[in-house]
Amino acid sequence: MSKRAILYARVSTEEQGEGYSLPTQLVSCRQYAEAQGYTVIAEFTDTHTGTEIDRPGLTKLYQLANKRGADVMVVHDLDRLSRVVNYQAIIEVELGRLGLEIEYVLGQYANTPEGELMKLIKAGIAQYENRQRAERSRRGKRGRAEAGYVLMTTGRAPFGYNYVTEKHKGWLVINEEQAQIVRRIYRWLIDDGLSSYAIARNLWEENILTKGDTSAVVFKKAGPAAWSPSTVRRIISNPTYKGVWHYGKTRTFRENGKKVQRRAPESEWIAVPVPAIVDEETWEQAQRCLAQNRARAKRNTKRNYLLRGMVFCPCGRRWVGRYKNPQKRAYYRCPSTESEYWRGQCEVRFSIRQEIIECDVWGKIAELILDPEQLKKAISEWRAQAEEEASQKTRRLEAIAALVADMDRKMGILLDEVLMGSFSQAIIEQKKGELATQRADLEVEAERIRDELKVTTITREQELEITRLAEEMGEVLDELTFETKRRILELLKLRVDVISRTRVMISGVISKGLFVDLSCLSAR
Repeated sequence: MSKRAILYARVSTEEQGEGYSLPTQLVSCRQYAEAQGYTVIAEFTDTHTGTEIDRPGLTKLYQLANKRGADVMVVHDLDRLSRVVNYQAIIEVELGRLGLEIEYVLGQYANTPEGELMKLIKAGIAQYENRQRAERSRRGKRGRAEAGYVLMTTGRAPFGYNYVTEKHKGWLVINEEQAQIVRRIYRWLIDDGLSSYAIARNLWEENILTKGDTSAVVFKKAGPAAWSPSTVRRIISNPTYKGVWHYGKTRTFRENGKKVQRRAPESEWIAVPVPAIVDEETWEQAQRCLAQNRARAKRNTKRNYLLRGMVFCPCGRRWVGRYKNPQKRAYYRCPSTESEYWRGQCEVRFSIRQEIIECDVWGKIAELILDPEQLKKAISEWRAQAEEEASQKTRRLEAIAALVADMDRKMGILLDEVLMGSFSQAIIEQKKGELATQRADLEVEAERIRDELKVTTITREQELEITRLAEEMGEVLDELTFETKRRILELLKLRVDVISRTRVMISGVISKGLFVDLSCLSAR
């Protein structure tokens, strides 16, 4: 009986044009599997950096392997599995424990000390080349910025500018038609005292096209001339318009195994002069107007909304609370139905009174929590999900422990005994240093995963808090404060999806897609 094979291919965005395309990899893997007499039962791909271990396609592959649905995994080359030596090793160990052999089209590595060494050397080279390429790219970009050139994707120039490029060079030039609109935006704010919402409405009423309407590389959901107030605020607060573009405003860090961006200190930014659309005095005055608008908006927040941030429109937007003085009533509604109606992407033109939706949703939540069987079932499902996540992390910790033990074995036996007859002492010491570094990196990865497991433990504490609050609610249901109710809804990870004027669907820890009819009599 032939072996059942899974094929895996990966590219990152920058590798698409370097001969690593997904179709090319899959073709080579299919040819290899056919030559070996394997039966291909599944193919998985990722367009994801090789410096991260968690990827969508690889996760699906794990799920299939966990069901013992395959015997062998075929990958084009080592660096397609990962460009980080330790991650590549962790993945191999995890899949090996699930009964999956891993074979590489461009390299066969025997299960011997020499084979392990060759794999280690090749994986180390791939990691080194990746770091070297990233560092060259960073140096090159910084050097071009220091030389006075602007770096950005073609088509992503700020509104009011065009981006002009030559080889390794780029400039911003004023698009005078758009620049006139930018100047009007500043005048509307400074001279007329308009808010960003009012300015966006004016732009829509005059049918002025946005950047997304004219650029193929800028994604936009809304229709033509549908301006977002946040876009207006970005134009007003962007110092590029006063003649200074900055490079290096953010840094990329690795936190909990993932890349995140953080704002860099301004002292590290590189200022690049560009043509100004407004003078510096106008720009500074606009910043003061923005600050005044923000302060005014904060002072106007006078009501508590129990479901704030939890109600979602069919268009995908979060509903907001609005108070109408003439009626002396508060409502939940999609922002596009009032302050942003000109954006036009939402067909919902109704609102729901605050008292009605909060009364019915809270009543249903209270009913579910006070039902011991329903609460027990919901918490059980929640616990099962948390346990599955904990199980996956535990398996990864076990794989890391096995790798650490294996590195200790190589340090004590492979390099001291096997290599002594074939390699110089300098090479042996170099490999010892590399293994020691990889071992230390594995310990850091293990600590990160243990921290994630602690988060799962905190979730279990939240489970106990829900149970405790449920017991207390039965006695003082009518006396709960706004803060206590809000805390309960946050613990339950409540989401309310609007279906119609009289119907919503609630979901979260305690419920998965439960419809609620809005008919609260106490609000009539």
